[in-house]
Amino acid sequence: MGASGHSRNNATQPDELWAAAAARAPAARANRRQWLLALGWGAWSVAEASTQSSAHRADLAPLRIALPPRDNLSLLPVVLMQALGHAEAEGLALDVVSLAPDEPSSADAMVASFDHICLRNARGQNWTVVGVLTRSPWVTVGVSLRPTDGVDVEGRSPARPRLQRGMRVGVSGAATGAGLVLSLALEQAGLRASDVQLINLAAYAPAQAVRSIGLDAVSAPDPLSHLLETDGQWWPQLATRTLSGTQAVFGGTAAGMCLAVQDSVLARQPQVAQGLVNAAVRALRWLQTAGLRDLVRHVPHPHFGGDRAAYLSAFQSGRELFTADAQVAENDLLRVWRAQARVEGSALTRAEVLQTFTNQLARRAERVRA
Repeated sequence: MGASGHSRNNATQPDELWAAAAARAPAARANRRQWLLALGWGAWSVAEASTQSSAHRADLAPLRIALPPRDNLSLLPVVLMQALGHAEAEGLALDVVSLAPDEPSSADAMVASFDHICLRNARGQNWTVVGVLTRSPWVTVGVSLRPTDGVDVEGRSPARPRLQRGMRVGVSGAATGAGLVLSLALEQAGLRASDVQLINLAAYAPAQAVRSIGLDAVSAPDPLSHLLETDGQWWPQLATRTLSGTQAVFGGTAAGMCLAVQDSVLARQPQVAQGLVNAAVRALRWLQTAGLRDLVRHVPHPHFGGDRAAYLSAFQSGRELFTADAQVAENDLLRVWRAQARVEGSALTRAEVLQTFTNQLARRAERVRA
């Protein structure tokens, strides 16, 4: 969205006026965000950012960024922002905290699935998506293959089991898109969430633990879902780990993991927000040509989730899902919103969904050297 034509004198306008306007008109949220962007960019430009020295940027306050569980391939660009030094090069000291799904976050930024960001904004929080990291939720719903069902667990002509009433279904943590994709799989099977027993996998991250708790199905991102499937014990009922799979589920590419910042950061620390997006775009560019040996060299070992081979295999299979420039496509957001509205209900209107993002920062990041 472009910046509005408000003058910089609007910086003295009380925030309460914008809150009151939001209650009166659906367009107020968009106008407010345009005002925030105009205020910030009127005082600071990307040209100035590219010429600032690292010593000058060292005075910036650390940026608190909230993340869902990190054994998730969609978070790889964020891991690389730190591992490759891109965040530091942008003058940022990232303070990584865990994302509490059911509580307002005090973080300046967060990385989460787009459906989760919509839920937060519907609760009155003010998050703006400034970049999209993946063009798919990158989640698979896998159903256990059982010999008692007449299934060949060695992979010879396997049956195709589906979710059934009464199943114990493990779901990856909130903010990963696993809940939404599971809802779509349940719809496909003619079921609702109340028809199955949901098990939060937050305490069972390692694949060995998931296998040991007697689950009938799992909705999780790669690399966990990839590892379970390659064991030959799980059948993917619904998978969004490829572009073709995402097309089949959503009718096209769909916004997956997103980078979002608080509206207050856009207004008060625009250079920090731009630096964050610059670092993300640098990491995404690096991923376009990175080989497996590059990942082994630069990705911290804990991020592999205990099985480096499975992680690398999952990356190789789904690397096309990473965006190249972090720019947000409206249709990708709308496909997720429509799916969410259909199976879970949505408190946001179409117009409000299109007010949750800006491409200004990602477009400016195109000028930054990798």
